[in-house]
Amino acid sequence: MAQKRFGPTLAAGTAVIEGETDKPITPATLGVTVMTGIMEKGPTDRLFRAANRTEFLKQAGSYSSDSQLPNAAFDFYNFSTGAGELWLSRITDGTGKLASASLKSRLTPHGEVLKIESKNVGRWGGKAQCIVADYVGVTQTTFDTGKTMLKNEFKDATLTLSAVVNKSYKVISNDVAGVLTLASDVTLVTDISGSGDLLYKLELTNGEKKVGVLIKNGLENPTTEFGMEIYLDGVFQREYPNLSMEPNSTRYVEQVINDDGSNTWITVTDLNTGSVVAGTRPANFHGVSTGLTATVLTADIHEASTSAAGDTVGVVGALTLGSDVKKDTLTLTVTNDATPTAAVFSVVSSVQGALAALTEGVAYTTNKYLADFTLTNSGGDNYANGDVVTITFDPFPNLAGATLVPDSVNDRRSKFAIASNTANTITVKVGNDMTTVAAISDEYIVEYASQLGGGYDGVEDVADATYIAAYDTGTSYINQLFGKKKGLVKLSTPGITSTLVQKAGKDYAEAKNYMYRAEIPANVTTDDGAEAYVNDTIGKSNYAKFHFPSYAYVSNPLGAGRILQTMSGAFLGREAKVAKDFAGFHKAAGGEDVTLPHIVDLPTGERALDEELLNPNGINVVKKLDGNYVMWGDRLPAVDSAFKFAHTRETLSHWENIFRESFNYIIFSIPNAEQRELLKASFRAFFSLEFTKSAIIGRNLDDAVLIKIDDENNPPAAVAAGDTNAEIRPRIVGVTERFVITMTPAGIFEDFSA
Repeated sequence: MAQKRFGPTLAAGTAVIEGETDKPITPATLGVTVMTGIMEKGPTDRLFRAANRTEFLKQAGSYSSDSQLPNAAFDFYNFSTGAGELWLSRITDGTGKLASASLKSRLTPHGEVLKIESKNVGRWGGKAQCIVADYVGVTQTTFDTGKTMLKNEFKDATLTLSAVVNKSYKVISNDVAGVLTLASDVTLVTDISGSGDLLYKLELTNGEKKVGVLIKNGLENPTTEFGMEIYLDGVFQREYPNLSMEPNSTRYVEQVINDDGSNTWITVTDLNTGSVVAGTRPANFHGVSTGLTATVLTADIHEASTSAAGDTVGVVGALTLGSDVKKDTLTLTVTNDATPTAAVFSVVSSVQGALAALTEGVAYTTNKYLADFTLTNSGGDNYANGDVVTITFDPFPNLAGATLVPDSVNDRRSKFAIASNTANTITVKVGNDMTTVAAISDEYIVEYASQLGGGYDGVEDVADATYIAAYDTGTSYINQLFGKKKGLVKLSTPGITSTLVQKAGKDYAEAKNYMYRAEIPANVTTDDGAEAYVNDTIGKSNYAKFHFPSYAYVSNPLGAGRILQTMSGAFLGREAKVAKDFAGFHKAAGGEDVTLPHIVDLPTGERALDEELLNPNGINVVKKLDGNYVMWGDRLPAVDSAFKFAHTRETLSHWENIFRESFNYIIFSIPNAEQRELLKASFRAFFSLEFTKSAIIGRNLDDAVLIKIDDENNPPAAVAAGDTNAEIRPRIVGVTERFVITMTPAGIFEDFSA
């Protein structure tokens, strides 16, 4: 190691030489675990940590019908009792979609000004979607929408037909060609009864799972800024009281929300392209009232604009709302201007697609999902071919429980609780009188948690290849843990027993000096079957650990009865706890005190497992002992007999990974005797602690570990090649696997009294 000199080198005076100090080896975290699999939510581009069950629910979601990973994660938290770390790698097939919603400004016309998107893909952010169109074909239990879809994008949606009154159908599944599968007892053809009315509505609602965003006036600057409340599944999560649409402001909405590391719900995008004024602020619903009584406010729910040069906005008159009018944008394009005051327009709906042509000045009637109206020209030149008129319809959703401010300009503090509403009217609770604080034509605002929609999980085509890619040694997100002093990392793909996936996990663990928690499939219930699966299907390994059975029956966390689920989370949790309790991996994570109390029954039944077969083949067991199910065994199906005991491999891997990350300060140092002595001192200090906790054994430290860094293993040739060599040979503590008691009857003439 280099010494530093302060003071004169050739001149007269005092010089101080500062020697190198000992460099301690920092211990690593114990019980670090990575689970890879499908989750309800969470980033898909990196590894992320959930410190406890609450954090998991916030970042990764809850139980899932597509995955046993959440079950395993909750078991890990329960049985580790706070020990270890759980990191997560979320799997999708790459087709996932963000849930989203766009909020309009308070300016008229109300252009979209702020886009809200879920933090990551999935239905958790809101799955709501709606299609209105004519169908292509039906059978008794299938329905061809004629639309291209993602696989099962509309699973659980509701289908209604114009030809079938007072009846709806639940969608069981759909394919990418837009063919819906309905329940097996449906008689669709019979219900339609030959009707030529092809109109249908396919609607997927959010239900309990959604993100909601409520906009209100800013706390400190209520006339120029705005506040935002975020809700998840209807429960308040976070408030941002002071936000601005001005990019140069320290309160700029994109900066405040997107840079908030604790925000796991949304990202925002500023859609404003013009100057920023007070009205640029977003609102959930904003407009000018067209009618006002003590308890009812009426509003226009449409706006119209035109691209025609010299024309003002087209007028939409005689508006009649359909019984189920939907949020929609109609794009009207002039296709025939031969009659100047009766131009003909093509019509395209953002919800329904192409509709019947419209004639200027003639009432336009479609169906219950749109408003009936009449389009005229309010001034300027007549419409010409190619001119475009855009009409937006934005009916009120269910606003019950939200808040209405009937005069948001002059009396923003007078607020009324909404009792009910229609598409264009709002009724406040009885006993109020809005006419005392507002009048017709005042600007109103509704403070309502606008829900996101369109989210898609992207898990329908997750396959073995998806998991295998997650264990690619070059690109796996698990690689992000290296350099963070995590020591031994244990890996798991809970509930996944694919041979190819488990081999990939095992191979990744061997490449990174980690340990893979492998699973014997639940349908393997015999001892011979378990032995054959480990030895012949997965193959022996120093880096894969098994317990048999790997699955057990536990109480259903979502209701009555029991379910069969993976025990990987419970195993890993108990192992993390034992590692914490003994400050290392040298104590076998097995025995009568390593209990699994949540197990109701085993798929192998109450029979005793053949441990004489399983144990020497490196297969640990779950057994019932004194009324408790316990983890029993400390074995690996090792290729090298030196690592037949799991704690030996785990302890050595833990130390080796610590050492790999602890000696960067040596690189490019001077390879002299002082360097070697400091290295030896670092190793001695590290192993002194291991000796104290009985991880290594011997009469003394020198007997328990050999630390050799001298001229003998660092000859001139090695030094010249740029190498410094250290040989470390610890005596890792063993394990009592059998307690042998020898008894013989005493001879009748033997005397023990002496």
